[in-house]
Amino acid sequence: MVFWAVVFIVLFLIIAGCKKSEVSSETQTPASTGNVVQTIKGGCEDSDGGITAEKAGKASGAANGQEYVYYDNCPVIRGEFLMEYYCEDGESKSQNVRCPTGTKCLGGACRKI
Repeated sequence: MVFWAVVFIVLFLIIAGCKKSEVSSETQTPASTGNVVQTIKGGCEDSDGGITAEKAGKASGAANGQEYVYYDNCPVIRGEFLMEYYCEDGESKSQNVRCPTGTKCLGGACRKI
């Protein structure tokens, strides 16, 4: 399961980098959490108000003259992880969040099972 999560994250970062060649991006791995964080420079608006795993949302805006919309989603079939999109300092970011115990990722949010 961990193998497929790592494969998905790597593919996601490759695809995200290819889709917006004009948008500068940086990838950071916080040492304390091990979560992958992607940053896209430009204006940003978050419909669910930040990193809120229990509520599905989207991050949208414009960067370098190109509009974007990223929806929170459940990238792993078993629902263990949530790909959460949020805004920070006017920039769109994404983070792979592990759903808390007793929840499963469904419809772009961690929901009680």
